[in-house]
Amino acid sequence: MNFISADTRRFVQKLVCERVAHCFLLSCRGLKSLTLADGFEYWQMAPGFLLPSLTELNLASAFNALLEPGMLPAVLRILVFGNQFEQPIQANVLPSTLERLEFGYHFNQLLQANILPTGLQSLSFGSRFNQPLNLPPFLRSLQLSSRFNQPLTAASLPSTLQELRFGHEFNQPLSWHPATRFDFLSVCFDQSLVVNALPSSLTRLSFRKFKHSLKGVLPPSLTFLEFDCLHPDLQDVLPAGLKILKGLRRSPETLPGNLQTLTIYNELNAPVPSVSDTLTDLSLNDFPRELTLSSGLM
Repeated sequence: MNFISADTRRFVQKLVCERVAHCFLLSCRGLKSLTLADGFEYWQMAPGFLLPSLTELNLASAFNALLEPGMLPAVLRILVFGNQFEQPIQANVLPSTLERLEFGYHFNQLLQANILPTGLQSLSFGSRFNQPLNLPPFLRSLQLSSRFNQPLTAASLPSTLQELRFGHEFNQPLSWHPATRFDFLSVCFDQSLVVNALPSSLTRLSFRKFKHSLKGVLPPSLTFLEFDCLHPDLQDVLPAGLKILKGLRRSPETLPGNLQTLTIYNELNAPVPSVSDTLTDLSLNDFPRELTLSSGLM
């Protein structure tokens, strides 16, 4: 990369590369973001190879080397692993400044207690992860893999969580700390929920495989509700403030008066009930037949 002048290198803040010399990296003194592609020779990445100024590092799909203490910059905030990474994370490898951590498809290593930095806010796992959780205390966003199906208790999940997404194989009872203030929950399971089981702060909820009663379950704060399969009876369970309802397959007698978006699937075998004139978006999915609309939707 000698065709890039030394003066220009001083102003480079983001770099995406397949092959790069260490001397070139050292000359990019203002570098903040680095993406290493599959052609990069990872044996070069000894402690001190990465610039100490880096705050974001994206490792390519082929990267699968053991990380040692001191390899990662002390000010790193974002770390993204590629699909092939499947190595244990040792103590003192992840910098205390890390805020977002993403693992790829193959990662399925147990993260021992105190491995993840206490200040970590966002954690995402790829498809194969299925290990017990040891989460940091201030985590705000957690995305679990499609194969994750580990038991969870109230002590497993930090009370600071605002977004929680489960994969399609999760089928365990749910419980969380009373102080939890979820904003978004996406869950794929066939477990019953007791009255007031969901946090009162919840505004967005996505169900998959859920067929149990929702009587007294949905909090009044809910504005977004989505189903991806046949759902339970919705009569007298939908919050009045609901604005978006997706995946309607069994029609209740009435719909919330503030509804703005409605998605209906072809399993629906009854007329759609009346809604107010707030409805602006109506989607019909996989309808091979004529749909009967009530007068409120005409």
